Amino acid sequence: MTGYRSAAIICILSPLLTGQAIADRTAEIARGEALYIANCRECHGPTGAEGEVGDIRGLPARVLQHATQAGIGMMPRIALAREDVAAIAAYLAQSRE
Repeated sequence: MTGYRSAAIICILSPLLTGQAIADRTAEIARGEALYIANCRECHGPTGAEGEVGDIRGLPARVLQHATQAGIGMMPRIALAREDVAAIAAYLAQSRE
């Protein structure tokens, strides 16, 4: 009976957990958009498809992290936390879709 009860609880909570994950992802993308506008838009354009290096949409967060920490070419170093860069990467990835 315990196995059935656990399965029933999982079935009931799964949509809620999925809904929470979607809400978390939506919040991360919105935060990423605000961070992108504040730190990146001036050089990379409104969508990330412009600029000297071309389209940065869809680049992995690790690549963006390296670019912000080291500065690349004309790009200055930008002090952003890993979580902030991950949020920017999430925003850029969804803007490419």
